[in-house]
Amino acid sequence: MNLVSDLVFIALGIAAAGWLSGYDPRVTGEDPKADIIRRTIRVGITAVLLLSVLINGYFALYTFVVIGIYWAGCGSEFLAQQFHRAIDPEDKRAFDPKETHRNLDLLAQFVREGRTRAALDLCKQLETSGDASPAALEATLHHLYQNILDSIPKSPGLVESRRLRELGQFTQAEALLMRIIESQPENWAAMLLLMRVYAEDLLQPDKALALLTPASGKEGPRRCLHPAFAKYAGRSIEEWHQQKKQNQISAASDSAPAVPVAVKEVSADELLKDGQLSTAIELLENTTREQPGNFDVWMKLAEAHALYCSDLNRAGKIFRAMELSSNFTPREIELTRAKLREWHAARRR
Repeated sequence: MNLVSDLVFIALGIAAAGWLSGYDPRVTGEDPKADIIRRTIRVGITAVLLLSVLINGYFALYTFVVIGIYWAGCGSEFLAQQFHRAIDPEDKRAFDPKETHRNLDLLAQFVREGRTRAALDLCKQLETSGDASPAALEATLHHLYQNILDSIPKSPGLVESRRLRELGQFTQAEALLMRIIESQPENWAAMLLLMRVYAEDLLQPDKALALLTPASGKEGPRRCLHPAFAKYAGRSIEEWHQQKKQNQISAASDSAPAVPVAVKEVSADELLKDGQLSTAIELLENTTREQPGNFDVWMKLAEAHALYCSDLNRAGKIFRAMELSSNFTPREIELTRAKLREWHAARRR
């Protein structure tokens, strides 16, 4: 009887060793012959260790410790694979190469038929499963969002809300839109218009952003935009709010009284000193036209040509024009002649 139980013990140990050897980290399947040899050696060593237990029971505890250490690597690999299967079950469905195309066709059909909720749910399903191109899903979601935005100015159900906004009655528009959303939780156009009222009209972007996430409180669950639209709506809220702030700044600057800028008057002497001859002469000529009897200005104009431009001919013509006019006394005309002789004499030196 002891012999039979010993044989059963050895057989069970060898069977367990053969099964567990399949989890040896070095058994990869790339070289089947080497894998069989390695597993056979493991089972053989285990069989010898078990047989030694039957021969000498005093060393049983020591032998089982050695067996445990010997098979620790295979045991840890087995446990790791079981844990991985628990958190990420293997997909055993048959591979269908046309499934992705069918799902995309179904998504396009939902979009054409205006079944926004069904299209959004399918987008979420495909995103989770990874069965569709992220770029295709992104394009579809953006198209759906833009369609809803474009429908706001044409929606019959939002006529009164739009009218209240145009009249500047933003609080009344807010209350009306909230009633519409309460009775029509999936009226995304009303939801987006309410966000715009908060962000642009009432300058309360926080309230608009709050409509992107669900929450529960004493009043019950809060209505919110579909999660698939959260990214796009967040951008719109920022744009609406910033545009309103910029408009306010522009309006304030347009309505502000103009502040006169103090202009420093520059004299002809300063312009001549700085070498701005043409500007100085233009200034003096304009002054002679405005003040034809101002002797000093005429003399300064002649001096500018004679000394700064070295043009005594031009200075002489200015003096002759003074003689022909009736704005100057004989004494002043005599001074112009004396000055012209002085300049000619200075040039000859």
